[in-house]
Amino acid sequence: MSDHNAVELEVAVLHALVGEEAAVVAGLLSTYLNTLGQSAPQLICALAMRDSHGVCRAAHVMKSPSLCVGALLLGQLCGALEEAARAADWPRLDAVAPSFEPVLARTIRAVKLHIDVARRQVPA
Repeated sequence: MSDHNAVELEVAVLHALVGEEAAVVAGLLSTYLNTLGQSAPQLICALAMRDSHGVCRAAHVMKSPSLCVGALLLGQLCGALEEAARAADWPRLDAVAPSFEPVLARTIRAVKLHIDVARRQVPA
């Protein structure tokens, strides 16, 4: 795994919560990807529609799972989006929002890579 991906996914955080069993880690990361797949488009749409309640809701849904699996940068970014949306602070949202999609894409790549590595470690 490259250093860039390690920044996007600190798997030690997840290991501290659930252990290092590859099948468990891969399963939780797969569930996390599903969460991102549902909530990220909602957040992007809410930003485009300038719907602060929608931004707040979608960011909240992604924040805790991101922090729990070790996607700390994405989790912190979702926290900042949620906080700004809760205050309907559009200047702040406009400043933070452009980071969301690039961080999301890097996080998804890192998670998929780690799932692949974990699945190779599962005994047949």
